[in-house]
Amino acid sequence: MKNYTSFNSSIQEKELFSYYCALCGALVIVTNASLEKMPLRSSDNAIVIDRKESFCKLYMRKSNSAYIKRKNGLEQQFRWRCECGVLIGYQAISFEESERLAEIKEDSEEIKLKNKAFLYILNDAIVLNMHSSSLIQRLSEYVKTGK
Repeated sequence: MKNYTSFNSSIQEKELFSYYCALCGALVIVTNASLEKMPLRSSDNAIVIDRKESFCKLYMRKSNSAYIKRKNGLEQQFRWRCECGVLIGYQAISFEESERLAEIKEDSEEIKLKNKAFLYILNDAIVLNMHSSSLIQRLSEYVKTGK
C-alpha cells in the first residue's frame, strides 16, 4: 500500500496576503488576491475585489450604510470598519444579500446579485505590514524618543 502525503497531492497551495488597518495595525483582510495588482474603481480609486473570483476572509465589523452622490445618481454603500472605527471599505449589496451569495442557484433573478459581488477597499485604509500603520509608527517613535 502506498503512503499518501502532501507531496503527491493534487491540491495546489495558493499564496495568502494579509492586510492591516492603516491606523491601528489590526488584521482586517486575508485574501489570495494581491490587492496591489487589483483594478481600481474609477469613481473613487477604491481597490476592487471580485468575491466570486477571490478568497477573502474579513476581520472587520459591519457598519452603517451611506448614500454617496455619484455622476449617475446616488449610490448606497454598505460599509465595513476596523474594530478601531476606521472605514476600510464597502459593498454595493446589503450584508444579508452578500451572505446569500454562497447559496445562490443559477436562476435568472439571482444572477443579478452575483454581478454585484464586489468588495471595494479604500486605498489608504490598509497596509500590507502591520508595522506600517500610523499608530504603531507613532508609538514606536514615542518609545524611541519620548516625543
